[in-house]
Amino acid sequence: MASTPPVAERKAVDFIKEQCKRMGYTVRTEVPSVESADVDLEQDETTSESDAVRASQRRLCTERIRYGVGRPSHEAATDDLSEGGLFIRTDSPMPVGTQLQLYLDVENFGIPLRGVVRWAREQEEDGRPCGMGLQLTNPLPRYIHYIRQRQGKKEP
Repeated sequence: MASTPPVAERKAVDFIKEQCKRMGYTVRTEVPSVESADVDLEQDETTSESDAVRASQRRLCTERIRYGVGRPSHEAATDDLSEGGLFIRTDSPMPVGTQLQLYLDVENFGIPLRGVVRWAREQEEDGRPCGMGLQLTNPLPRYIHYIRQRQGKKEP
């Protein structure tokens, strides 16, 4: 039994957080700010990789993701991930050029990201779902590490 109400409350909160971690949930109050990720949205977003090379680096996998213009408030799932981008499956894709804040939920932790919508599919086509393709802006090292682990690549 706790000695004071604040101590009891702290113990209860700690217990709930631990249960969330065990169950693989992200505690929303612990979502790191994308603003603190030191991301430069004005960077040069051109790439020298060909479409074939980029396609070979993608991995089909479904992960939970939150996204939004001001903050990541819409929930969806990814279909493929690469070091430079990802696809978000959604019936309401954002317009091309929209800058989004993202929060990718993977393996009991979350990764804050930023990206720019590069293309959008508003209707299912040839069995491919509605959604939008994003180019990531300065992805964090832990995201790159996660992708490389999924692809079975060795770290440099």
